[in-house]
Amino acid sequence: FVYFFLHEASIFVYLIFITSIFGAALIVARGFALWGKYRLDYAGVTNQISGMVETGAYNQALQICNGGHHPMTEIMKAALTRANRSEKEIRRGVERVAMDEMHKFKGYTHLLPHISNIATLLGLLGTIKGLITSFAGLSSGDAAARTEMLSLGVSEAFTATFFGILLATMTITAYLVLHGKQGADTGRIEHGVASVVDSLLSRQAELR
Repeated sequence: FVYFFLHEASIFVYLIFITSIFGAALIVARGFALWGKYRLDYAGVTNQISGMVETGAYNQALQICNGGHHPMTEIMKAALTRANRSEKEIRRGVERVAMDEMHKFKGYTHLLPHISNIATLLGLLGTIKGLITSFAGLSSGDAAARTEMLSLGVSEAFTATFFGILLATMTITAYLVLHGKQGADTGRIEHGVASVVDSLLSRQAELR
């Protein structure tokens, strides 16, 4: 494998390899973020903060939100700090913070399909380059030279195709897993924030 990369790989295979490094780094970073950095008991935190809001224990609820930086607790904190304001102000503050926090939460997962497309296109370019090499060899007068050029061109074409499709498949598979996890957590965050805001507005209505 090392000999192949040092002596036989085409420029497109090198480009696919470089692309794979960026793809792998992004996959690892997003996996760590979703399963490590942003790991949270969404239902437990939501129920706990909603219960405190219903009893008017806003300070205790804020302490929980300040316990760790997570998009859901940061958005909830935006609502809690506006507990004495109007519904419009509460929702506006929540939306503003949610835009910033959810942008950080989603990260650059959306780039993975583009990396997959780039890998496929690089593989296709390598295939075409190999075919050009093969057809160019047919114009040679020496039979041995023609056979060598044809073999070299076909090898170059199939190698680029293999690595391009391999990277594209692995990248898009990782994207589906990460996007599914990200979508599920986004839904939990939206449900949790909506529950806290509803509890907050209900508490305001009771006090009136």
